[in-house]
Amino acid sequence: SWGAAYAAGAHGLALAEEEGEERLYLANSDLGHVVKTTLDGEVLWKRGAPAGRADLYGDEAGDAGVRPGGENSDDDSKERLYKPTETAVAPDGTVYVADGYGQHWIHRYTPAGEYRDSFGGPGAAPHHLDTPHGISIDDRAGEPVVQIADRGNARIVNFTLDGQFIETVAGADALRHPCTTAHAGGRMYVPDLFARVSIFGPGGDKIIDLGDYVDGQSLTSWDDFGSPAFPELDGYPDVTPEQQRPGKFVAPHDLCVDAGGNIYVVEWHRHGRVTKLTRV
Repeated sequence: SWGAAYAAGAHGLALAEEEGEERLYLANSDLGHVVKTTLDGEVLWKRGAPAGRADLYGDEAGDAGVRPGGENSDDDSKERLYKPTETAVAPDGTVYVADGYGQHWIHRYTPAGEYRDSFGGPGAAPHHLDTPHGISIDDRAGEPVVQIADRGNARIVNFTLDGQFIETVAGADALRHPCTTAHAGGRMYVPDLFARVSIFGPGGDKIIDLGDYVDGQSLTSWDDFGSPAFPELDGYPDVTPEQQRPGKFVAPHDLCVDAGGNIYVVEWHRHGRVTKLTRV
């Protein structure tokens, strides 16, 4: 096994094929970089915040500044404002990095790791983002698009491969706190940090919510947890093992779907949990 060097802040993991070889992309939100490796852990490239983007670094007072050592420096003299959470790779090899816990931009790189440009940025307008936590390539309609789980704005949005806004696929009427998206069998699967997994059809209509801890009740903010309405979630996300219920989710953070349609859900809380939902 390998990966101890990425344990602190390891967040997003993506797998993509390149010239017949599978590559891994690891986003580390605490260390402020993305690493491309082989399946055996050999580092092919490592990238911090794009060079020249002073808004992605700062000092303890929050004032922006360029890290002295440059893009790939491990110099910690300035607080990292760049906190990537996930990556996605387009069919042409372009790499998209979501700065989900940082400054809310999506950065584009060549397969070789050369910075190209950025899109998104903070805000609530359709083409802006607030905690773009998850990112994927959705090719269900034939033409691939960049799909972003815009968690702070409670929506899933699509952009063209060159970063132009297309549409909102699902919004706050169907989502609470979406973390990312996965696709299989024409469907879109969304792990929602606020206690459920949602499945949508090709047109964006919701099919079902799975494992909803609060059974469809309104759960829209962090303040709801542990409130009189939801005493069973007191302490969220630091729930106890006793608060975890079989088949009920506390904090779905990521998921994947296998070839048989089975769903694997990873939860974010003190004790952690991986759940397999078997297709029937």
